[in-house]
Amino acid sequence: MIVSERTMHLLEDAIPVFSVLADKTRQEILLNLFDNGEQTVSEITGRLKLTQPAVSYHLKLLMGAKLVNADKRGRERYYTVRFDDSVALLDALLTSLKSDAKQIDD
Repeated sequence: MIVSERTMHLLEDAIPVFSVLADKTRQEILLNLFDNGEQTVSEITGRLKLTQPAVSYHLKLLMGAKLVNADKRGRERYYTVRFDDSVALLDALLTSLKSDAKQIDD
């Protein structure tokens, strides 16, 4: 299948999301945030039995992929799941791929 330039751009934009989601530890952090809601690094560390530097590293990557938000309150940052941007991006990619496939079939 030949894909459009739009699809290629969307795929390039989605690669960080796919890369971040491929890691088991980041999956666990996301699921933990999804199940337990807003948490600090210390709370995540305690629940998942990971070191603070490891959690901070993975949260940075999740934030870079726009899958997690951080809200700073005083000395603490509170992390929450943020899927809106990623879902919109993946939805646009899927729509573009469907359009490309339909043009090939026509």
